[in-house]
Amino acid sequence: RHPPLPDRLSVPSPAVLAIADYARAIGGLRTREEGATMPEDHVCSGAVDGCTSRVQSRGDACATCAERYARELRVMSLARVRASLPVGWDHAASHPIRSELQRIATSWARAHGNLLLCGGTGAGKTSACVALVQRMIRRAEATATPAPDVAFVARARFVSWPAILEGDRQQALGKGEARATKQAVRASLLILDEVGIDADRRSPTLLRYIIDERSRDATKRTIVTTGLTRADLEAKFDPSIARKIIGPTGECLQVFDANTRKPA
Repeated sequence: RHPPLPDRLSVPSPAVLAIADYARAIGGLRTREEGATMPEDHVCSGAVDGCTSRVQSRGDACATCAERYARELRVMSLARVRASLPVGWDHAASHPIRSELQRIATSWARAHGNLLLCGGTGAGKTSACVALVQRMIRRAEATATPAPDVAFVARARFVSWPAILEGDRQQALGKGEARATKQAVRASLLILDEVGIDADRRSPTLLRYIIDERSRDATKRTIVTTGLTRADLEAKFDPSIARKIIGPTGECLQVFDANTRKPA
């Protein structure tokens, strides 16, 4: 007899991801391995309160309902990362993106390490990053995605650097870190957009803190976009900031014309 699953689900949480993997394993995958087939037009006789409730309590639903329930859980767990994306960028992959950045949008994976993307307005830095996250979300929602991969994507966050600064400015003195800063430090994958466009004197200290804290966990990944060249970023923030962002396995991609420092 399978152990009961919790009635209330937090979004996102390791429990939700474990339930999704559990439901998929005991439902869809096990049934398919045993050679059972389910007609495409199958309608569960238990309707909403039948198989769904049995998946929640015992996990003995039919393959179709078990997989549907597991997918719903995966979608729920990914709601926050989807909500962190900038509004109006639903079709980021179709936006103009420089060829150097296209491979980031279409093929970057966490095994590739951190990224520092330098380029002027119109190069496609933000579009490439949004398209990257959207691709990861779609893959995480897929049936065959392992639960640890879903967990990594579910804890990813897209945060703009101006939002970090504004949150820090509004945070009362002595009340700890601002919410946006905490999210940036804790995210499994942090995309920090438009670093360096400000003239705030707190920027160097705050950026160093976030990058240093994240570097303590080798499983985390960081992607930073900036309109500055690497040399200008280092001059403004810290001579070692680019090296810290990139880490031991990442790369810096500069999409600038060598003479004008504008997108070629």
